[in-house]
Amino acid sequence: MKDLYKLAYECRNADSVRFWTMFGLMTTVNGGLLAFVGTRQQDKYFVFLFCVLGFFVCLLWFMMQIRYGWWCEHWDQKLRELEPLVKEEINTKRIQLSLKEMPETLGLFKEKEKPKPPGWSTRIGPRLMAGLFALAWVALAVIVAYK
Repeated sequence: MKDLYKLAYECRNADSVRFWTMFGLMTTVNGGLLAFVGTRQQDKYFVFLFCVLGFFVCLLWFMMQIRYGWWCEHWDQKLRELEPLVKEEINTKRIQLSLKEMPETLGLFKEKEKPKPPGWSTRIGPRLMAGLFALAWVALAVIVAYK
């Protein structure tokens, strides 16, 4: 059971790294594209083309954030399900060795009874950022079209 828990934990960490790597990469790409387009305002069609490209990059980013976020939540749930079984297995071995059981409070994914802190979720914030960049691209396209 410990090996299964370890595998689920490694999968969760790998997906979390992919989630945040994609966030950093796409934030940089969108910021760079906006800066590049901002310096090329004299060519209306060029700017409009990049606005369309930027919007579709944001759409792709948003969909990837949903996908990676779903996998992170999936692995978190699996770890919550496996954790009590792993603790039981560990406690059984500890009792056989005449050791005390693990404390009840020890657990990475133990559900807390306290409410969630206020603020944005780390899964919603990156999606919001993708949406804000998409709105920036649309606003820039409208400004350029009516200029």
